[in-house]
Amino acid sequence: HPTLAGAEARALAASALHAYTAAAILMPYEPFLAAAERWRYDIEALCTTFNVSYEQAAHRLATLRCPGAEGVRFAFIRSDPSGYVTKRLPLPRLPLPRYGNACPLWMIYTAFQAPGAIARSFGELPTGERFLFFARTVEKPPQSVSFPRRLLSIMLACQAEDAGRVVYGDGIDRTDARAILPVGTTCRLCPRATCRHRQEAPLLL
Repeated sequence: HPTLAGAEARALAASALHAYTAAAILMPYEPFLAAAERWRYDIEALCTTFNVSYEQAAHRLATLRCPGAEGVRFAFIRSDPSGYVTKRLPLPRLPLPRYGNACPLWMIYTAFQAPGAIARSFGELPTGERFLFFARTVEKPPQSVSFPRRLLSIMLACQAEDAGRVVYGDGIDRTDARAILPVGTTCRLCPRATCRHRQEAPLLL
């Protein structure tokens, strides 16, 4: 493809295609979509059904976008404990940061406070768009026994109107304004001047 001008870009694209092919073999589209709908997008249930890891199942959910046979549309983002984003699949009205940190109120960071547990909430962007966010940490093998645990956080997000189809929205009253977190995308692009979690001044006021 002409946009893949360099050898590094082509290598990254090939790696992504190899990963997608492997996921399609382990989790064939139609059976996986049927199971996802049956289990209401419960990632743990899908892991057991298809004998895959949490990250593999979560990433596969974010790729169920075949025209005429779409699942719930999810954004997917993966971060290390420093906040550095290492993988991303955005949604049209939920831009994900390409480099650096996302909004510190996103569940992707809350998940690090309780490794292995699901962190979830509804969030509202400054535009008024509402999303269901849910995240969980996964653990990768450390470089050696002398290194600390290597945790990554995996977060999925869907539009609030799709939350009834997703088990992670159960028990959260999204009609109660007190249950909705006022979130942004990144501090530099967020106009919420009074946010106590702000780390940087906004670029535009």
